Amino acid sequence: MYGPTDPEERSGAISFAVDGVHPHDLGAMLDFKDKEVNNYTFTSQSYLPNVARAQETLAGLLDIAARLESLADPGGILYWPLERILAVAEINTHVDRELAWQVLSDYGRWAEFIPDLTVSRVISAPGEPLRLEQRAQLPWLPNLPLVMILRVEETPPTHIEFLRVAGNVRTFVGEWRIVGRNRVRLVYRSLIEPGFSVPPEVSIEIFRHDAKMRMEAMAREMARRATGGSGAR
Repeated sequence: MYGPTDPEERSGAISFAVDGVHPHDLGAMLDFKDKEVNNYTFTSQSYLPNVARAQETLAGLLDIAARLESLADPGGILYWPLERILAVAEINTHVDRELAWQVLSDYGRWAEFIPDLTVSRVISAPGEPLRLEQRAQLPWLPNLPLVMILRVEETPPTHIEFLRVAGNVRTFVGEWRIVGRNRVRLVYRSLIEPGFSVPPEVSIEIFRHDAKMRMEAMAREMARRATGGSGAR
């Protein structure tokens, strides 16, 4: 903790640091909230609310990146920049695992129910490793559409891992998990290096909003199909 040791000389603002944690990361880590959205609970976090869990999540996502063969250099050294954003979100649904998987893996229709996502389509041929093209137009970046090619690995009916292999977001790796069998919980975790020139606090808000928006859209589409809505709109 920084500042005078005499309490009479201190103000209401406290300056402090945590070893090994970037100040932007720490600020985002302490900023999380829960809210109710149409019968399901959504938790949005730029970072997990304690350092140990954040480090555990980071290690898991780096493991995904290594297994999907993008961030390892020829010498086997895993590279990850300091300017990273960790987005974690969870939502409780009222649907079973089979329906949740049906929606989550329906990549070609994501753009129909996820706001700001303008294109989502499978570009790999049958039998090849699964690859998606996704394009998004975010309110904060009206003149910079986000374009990514993602490599995807599925573990039906519970787990999807993804990794950016091309596009104007420098690095993007993460996973979706379906937890439980009935009234499942949907979990989203991603690690991002934006690669475009915006202040760190703006980048955090952009990708926190993106995680929240995608999670809520997934849950709404699952609820819609559970009440009789078809896959197509």
